[in-house]
Amino acid sequence: MGANTYGLEQVIQSYVSANINVALAGGAANAYKTVNIGAIKDYTDVWPALEIVAGAGITKRHAVGGKIWDMDELVLRSIVDETNSQYSEQNINLSRDALTGLWHATARLNATIGVVDSRLQPDEKWGYVFQNGQWWRIHECHLHCTYEYLVVITP
Repeated sequence: MGANTYGLEQVIQSYVSANINVALAGGAANAYKTVNIGAIKDYTDVWPALEIVAGAGITKRHAVGGKIWDMDELVLRSIVDETNSQYSEQNINLSRDALTGLWHATARLNATIGVVDSRLQPDEKWGYVFQNGQWWRIHECHLHCTYEYLVVITP
């Protein structure tokens, strides 16, 4: 077993898709119609959406021998339509609340093998993005995941 950042992104994608079901204001059926690994080039047909992208990381030997801690910061970006600013503000906050609540309820990324810790970082951001002629309301949070694995140490 070794580093598995993309595998962590896949676990997050599956976990969010299976566990968040929050109706949004203005008729959107769920907080996330789309949960995507990587940036979405056009939000028009996929919103409300969640992008999962690797943001930063660090790898270090944790103990004597070959125990490695691979610590990844994964950016979770929620996107909603900004056509109606009242709905967009409600919807971005409903999405944020559902997402952060999900991560506060699990300490090891839903018991994913190798994950020894997962937690939200205290650096959330709200903002706006202009894409393809339209404004979108966004929320970003960072999920810190520590993944442990063993390697064979050679002299």
